[in-house]
Amino acid sequence: MNAMTWATDRLARAGLTNDEITDTTRLITTALSEDLACGPDPASQLTIASHAATTMEIVARQDGVLAGGPIAAVVFETVGGPHLDTCILCPDGAHVTAGTPVLRVHGRHRQLLIAERIALNLMGHLSGIATTTQRWVHALDGTGCIVRDTRSALPGLRRLQTYAVRRGGGQNHHTGRGQRILIQQHHIVHAGSLGAAVSAVRRHAPHRSWEVEVDTIDQLDEALDLGAELIIFDAATLTDCVYAVGRRDRVAPNTSLEVSGRLTLELARAYADTGVDYLALDVLTHSSPSLDLAMSAVATHAGLSP
Repeated sequence: MNAMTWATDRLARAGLTNDEITDTTRLITTALSEDLACGPDPASQLTIASHAATTMEIVARQDGVLAGGPIAAVVFETVGGPHLDTCILCPDGAHVTAGTPVLRVHGRHRQLLIAERIALNLMGHLSGIATTTQRWVHALDGTGCIVRDTRSALPGLRRLQTYAVRRGGGQNHHTGRGQRILIQQHHIVHAGSLGAAVSAVRRHAPHRSWEVEVDTIDQLDEALDLGAELIIFDAATLTDCVYAVGRRDRVAPNTSLEVSGRLTLELARAYADTGVDYLALDVLTHSSPSLDLAMSAVATHAGLSP
């Protein structure tokens, strides 16, 4: 099995989709090109013998939920090739406490140091997203309301960020602009009204369902009457949500309701208790803090560079 096939198999077994695997390999290649643009680390070249081997571990420095362990492993394997051995000690989605070793890798010391920072940055970022997502999921436990991400993701990282949301127990929604027909305010303004926008969609794409984003009670009522599959109520208050759920249940019980904007972890359960189906959270992918991870040697076969 060649290196690329091995990496694809590892990532697929971890639950990444084909598109996420493609983005992972592209991102690792880009990251290595950036980091090595000026050549290898001269300090490593001057102080570590080319044949020197070491065993290193990535350790969690704080409690959190892991995501990106297999991706970090592929970073090391991309650099180290057949001379390197990795062992994932804790799977993605696992909750770990500070001090827990989560990944062990053995190989040539210089190569591990090339891969170290890229692996830590990716795994820490994705684990931070998984950790934040799980906090929201736990806040809604037992309500039936589902935590979902939004398109507010970093360019080039979107698919890996949505993978991390899943590892934290959340659900993906809009992973790409063309995935769904979502009628937003600028579409409504251009068409002249919500009704006109929906008519255009039904005329040109009669076999596709559609979703609509609203920000007033009047627009909500109209969207329910028009038969939207999903209504995203932006910046809704708790009172708005109680009204929306009650009217939905009376006139359009098959329509799902999602709330976005003005959401805080402290109010999450109160929103869920109104009966809405989803909370859509920008914070998951655009501002989750990284999980603090560190890497250190646990066994080294010393040798100075000749």
